[in-house]
Amino acid sequence: MQIKRKAICGSENKGDIRVAIEPGQQGLEINISSTYGKQFYTQIAETVNNIINKCGIINAKINILDNGALDFVVKARMESAIMKGSREMEKKYYFDKPYIKYKLRRTQLFIPGNNPYFMKNIQNLKADGIILDLEDSVPIEEKESARILVKHALNKIDFGRAEKMVKINTLDICGVEDIEEIIESKPDILLIPKCETEYDVKKVLEHVERSEKKYQLKLNQIKLIPIIETAKGVENTYSIATATNRVIMLAFGSKNYISSMGINRTDSEDELEYARKVIVNTAKSIGIQASDTIYSNTNNIEGLRKSTEKIKAMGFDGKGAIHPSQIKIIHNVFMPDEKEIEYSKEIIDIYNKSKDQGSGVMKYKGKMIDMAIVIRAIRVSEICKAMSQQRESND
Repeated sequence: MQIKRKAICGSENKGDIRVAIEPGQQGLEINISSTYGKQFYTQIAETVNNIINKCGIINAKINILDNGALDFVVKARMESAIMKGSREMEKKYYFDKPYIKYKLRRTQLFIPGNNPYFMKNIQNLKADGIILDLEDSVPIEEKESARILVKHALNKIDFGRAEKMVKINTLDICGVEDIEEIIESKPDILLIPKCETEYDVKKVLEHVERSEKKYQLKLNQIKLIPIIETAKGVENTYSIATATNRVIMLAFGSKNYISSMGINRTDSEDELEYARKVIVNTAKSIGIQASDTIYSNTNNIEGLRKSTEKIKAMGFDGKGAIHPSQIKIIHNVFMPDEKEIEYSKEIIDIYNKSKDQGSGVMKYKGKMIDMAIVIRAIRVSEICKAMSQQRESND
C-alpha cells in the first residue's frame, strides 16, 4: 500500500490521539510522543507497527501525538489516516452474537460518534441502549473518521447489557458509507434518520443486506429503528413501520418535526401530541415498540420527569436521552409501583397455572383476563428484573 498524500486523523483532545501521515522518501520514519510520557510508548508503537505491516506500508513519515487514547482509538486513528493518505483500508471480520428478541428499551443514550472520550465509560452508564451517533452530532468533515472510530468502538468496548446502536446518516449524505464500514462490527440496531417513506427503509435494508452477504453474516440479525422526524414521515408511519420485519421500534425526533410544521416548541409539548399518538398507535398496532424524542434541557429535571410521565401514559416504551443524568430519571418513571408489581405477579401466576392445566380461560377476582393483560404483566416483570439486576451489579 502506498501513501500518496498527507493525511491527519484524530485530535489533541483528552482521550484521543493525533496521527499525521505523509509520503516518505526512503523507508519509514515514525515519531511518537505522549502527554503521559513513555508510560504507553511500547503499546502504542506495537499497535502502530502491526497496522503498518498489515497494510504493507514501506515508505511513509508518521507523526503521532497521544493524549491518553485507548488501544481501539489508536487503531481507528491509524486506519483513518492510512485511508485518507492512500484511499485503501483493510476490512476486519467479527464474531457472531445472537440477537435478543425482547429487550427493555426505556432509554437510548446518544453519544457523539466522533468523541472517544465519551465512549470510555459506556458499560457504566446503565442505559438500555447506546446510540453512537454519526449524523447530527458529527460535522461533515469528520464523518469519515467518525465511522471508523465507531467501528472499532463496537468491536472493543464492553456495552454491558446495553444494545449497540448506531445512527447512520441519510443515504444522500454518506449513509451508504456508514453502513459499509460498520456492518462488519455488527451493531445490534441501525437508526434511520429523517425517515419519510417506506422507500427510505427499503433502500437502507438493501445496503445492509449487501454488506451482510459481503461479510458472510447471518441475515436478518441487524435490526432497524426508523426515526420519524417530519410531517411527511408522521403521515407515512404505518408504511414505514411495515416496510420490513427488521423494524423493531419507531422513534420520534421532535426537533426536525417542529421545523417541518413551522411551529414553536413549548413547555407543555402540546404541539407534539398528534405526532406522538400516530407513532405510538402505529407501533402498538403491529406489535413493535415506540421511543419518544429527547428532552433537550438537561438542567430541567422536573420538565424531563413530566415529559416522561406523559409519554409513558400514552404507551411509549422509552425515551431518548442526551446526558447520562437523564437515564435514572427516565428509568424511575418507567419503574412500576408496588401495587402494579404485585398485580402483575398474580396475573402471571394465573397465566402459568392456566397453561399447566391446558385451560384457555383466565380469571382474576371474578374478571376475565385476556392476553393483552398478561403481556402487560410480563413486561412489568421484565422491567423489575432488569432494575434488580442493575442494583445487584452496582453493589
